[in-house]
Amino acid sequence: MLGIAGHTTAVPGRLCEIMHEVAVASTSRDTRASQPNRCLPKGQDCPQFRPGSPTRYTPTVSRIALVASFLFAVIAFALGIHWGLPSRAADPFLFGQRAPWTGEQIRKLIGDRATAGLGADVDRDPLISRDGPVWLNETDAQRAAIVLRYRLYSAQPDEMITFMSLAGMQPSRFELDPKLYQYGGLWIYGVAAIIGATLNPTANLEHYLDHPEQFARFYIAARVYSAMFGLVGAGAVAWILKRLTASSVAAAIGVLCYALLPVVNNMAHEAKPHLPAAALMLLACVAGMKFVETARARWWVLTAILCGGSVSMILSAWPIVVVVPAMLCCRAISWRQRAVIATASAVIALDVYFLCNPYVLKHLLAWNSPENPLRSNLANSKAMYTAALSLGSISDAARLLGYAASGVVVILGFIGALFLSFNAAKRRVADGPTSQPRLGVAVILLGAPAAIILIQFTLLADGKPGEFARFALFPAVVLLIFAIGGVWNMAGWPAARAIVLFLLVGRVAVGGISYVWHFLRDSGERPTRLIVAERMEAARQRGARSVGLHAEPAPYSAPPMNLWDWELWYSPWRAVGRSQPCDIWLDAVDAYPDTSGWRAPPGGPVFLEWIRPRLLPTPISWAAKPFSVRGQARLLDAPAEQAR
Repeated sequence: MLGIAGHTTAVPGRLCEIMHEVAVASTSRDTRASQPNRCLPKGQDCPQFRPGSPTRYTPTVSRIALVASFLFAVIAFALGIHWGLPSRAADPFLFGQRAPWTGEQIRKLIGDRATAGLGADVDRDPLISRDGPVWLNETDAQRAAIVLRYRLYSAQPDEMITFMSLAGMQPSRFELDPKLYQYGGLWIYGVAAIIGATLNPTANLEHYLDHPEQFARFYIAARVYSAMFGLVGAGAVAWILKRLTASSVAAAIGVLCYALLPVVNNMAHEAKPHLPAAALMLLACVAGMKFVETARARWWVLTAILCGGSVSMILSAWPIVVVVPAMLCCRAISWRQRAVIATASAVIALDVYFLCNPYVLKHLLAWNSPENPLRSNLANSKAMYTAALSLGSISDAARLLGYAASGVVVILGFIGALFLSFNAAKRRVADGPTSQPRLGVAVILLGAPAAIILIQFTLLADGKPGEFARFALFPAVVLLIFAIGGVWNMAGWPAARAIVLFLLVGRVAVGGISYVWHFLRDSGERPTRLIVAERMEAARQRGARSVGLHAEPAPYSAPPMNLWDWELWYSPWRAVGRSQPCDIWLDAVDAYPDTSGWRAPPGGPVFLEWIRPRLLPTPISWAAKPFSVRGQARLLDAPAEQAR
């Protein structure tokens, strides 16, 4: 199923040079006042950035700090990476006293659901299209579909679509169409190459239904792929902060905060392409800065390759293409040169994208074909999002950005961007009209794509849950860079700078540790969803017989429950007034509210939340997800069943 040679794009050796400069920078003396103002090569207009802080650190301290921060990032990304994986631990709850079904029985009951014209992520029978309640476990076929999800799906709802995409390929017949195009070929084929090279996959679905722990290895491989790119992103953050501050200690602080930034740490633990794309976007900005400094062709070529590679990871990375015109405007060259480079960059970026996504080009050319999975895939994505600017969308965007980066980083990031811009403007006046100090280049090249993403993010944010904060990943990292770079460049205020950095690191650390703690909590033998399953089984033994859900039963949306003794009912949110009367209503929620334990008048329902967060809530993550429970107190044993 998964033994596929990955389509990759050859990245020139200059990409390695960028990462090498991070290591080289750490060996230099962090003495910004004593560094010589080395001139750029002859004929270059852009002057060397002149540091302004007298902070001094020995080369040994600098090296130790930077190396330690990278080791910390490795640990932060590795801890809990095996959270929420499929296993047969749910079988006792799903089957009760009955013998669990074998993989062969499940496959026969669900049948063949392949459809050539649909995208890999498109539901063949979507419940969301129903207007009224649906009984979810009335037949054995329905029960088999539920069991399959608990045997093969993880506790993250989007991770499985990568493997659904790979399952539809037939390498022996050279049918490699992923039928999933918002995730790019650099992700899909990259995951396939890793799995095919290391895990010896088989096309036998029954084998994985009988041995879900074997399928769980695929999730770990894809998560490691994402986390490895996260470390590349850490290198880019260190390089940029080193250029902004001339301090390896500041770069080390940046890597430390980056590894614990809520959205970064969360995405490093999920088999999704958002973090790899963000890392490539950061490298594109680095290459753009190098072009502004040197005007060498290899840097604009590498920038174009990285822009194409970013979009080849995930389609939502498209705003990174603005780096090319931004860097051309920052560099003092003729308009003819700008036009030539811009055109060539567009061609290179498109070549990279279509090299990694050849089936996108194929389906674009056959757009009106009756069975076009690209059209199906894009229609499915479009149905999930509605763009509109309103007070609600602005409020939700601010809330979600706070989830992604924490309020301290957001506030200091915007202040830092203004400070760096003002500082760059002052130096431009002092150095002449052809000057473009590094501070200004960094703000422009990082800020331009981040601003476009934030505008798009705001238009789509209305009513979105916490997990939507993943789309603010790149802006969150940019705000972190601006926050640390801005604070570090506040010359003349060493005490204030130390206090602000302490508060920044402390707040990010508490948030990041909360995420790691929750991943670890769902990595043990008794994950939180089994705790909820035990409580639901206790409610069944007290007489509860029906459960209302607002999503299909799956490891991410509901605990495993006895499929013969419970009646599981789905009801869309819009049909609350016409929903099926149920003994208990159960929903996975973002955060643990203060109203848990609230009771209606005597005889009415009790409202509970199960699974309390450790330290701070982690609304982006699906690990240790709180569950909202509503039902009669006698069924829930409310005084004794308060959430832990």
